Amino acid sequence: MRLLIDMDGVCADLVSHWVTLLNRYHGETLQKEDVTDWHIHKITEQTTRKEVEAFLADPGFFLHLEPIPGAIETLRRLIRDGHDLVFVTHCKEGHGDKRKWLERHLPGFPMRSVIFAERKELVSGDVLLDDGVHNLRDWQKHNPSGIAVCFDAPYNQHWQGERVTK
Repeated sequence: MRLLIDMDGVCADLVSHWVTLLNRYHGETLQKEDVTDWHIHKITEQTTRKEVEAFLADPGFFLHLEPIPGAIETLRRLIRDGHDLVFVTHCKEGHGDKRKWLERHLPGFPMRSVIFAERKELVSGDVLLDDGVHNLRDWQKHNPSGIAVCFDAPYNQHWQGERVTK
């Protein structure tokens, strides 16, 4: 079975790092659970979309992300069970950092199975595991025989399909 897996928010804890940065630079007291909107800049009046995008463009940003608890062990088990894992991640900048993150946390994973895609719906597979409802919706529309599975987060509670909780 080909499993398409998003990195940020599914394997790598992007939200915790963002919250840390917002708290540090704006004196906020946010918790990860406070991020109830996909667009993180909307949860505080002090943060702009441009600032959030600047964080993402910072060299090394993705290298600071911790794995989501249980993610690496689960990925190893899926590989061991014979599934074809393909990481499908949206990334305007930081491609090298994301590859290094995978090399650090999943040594030996074939980099030919990493796809940087702004339009994930163009990648075919049996299952897409993602935390972004827009990605899941678009992928399901273009891959009707596939299964779109939402990785549970406070900002995606409106998803009505399959869901994985931590």
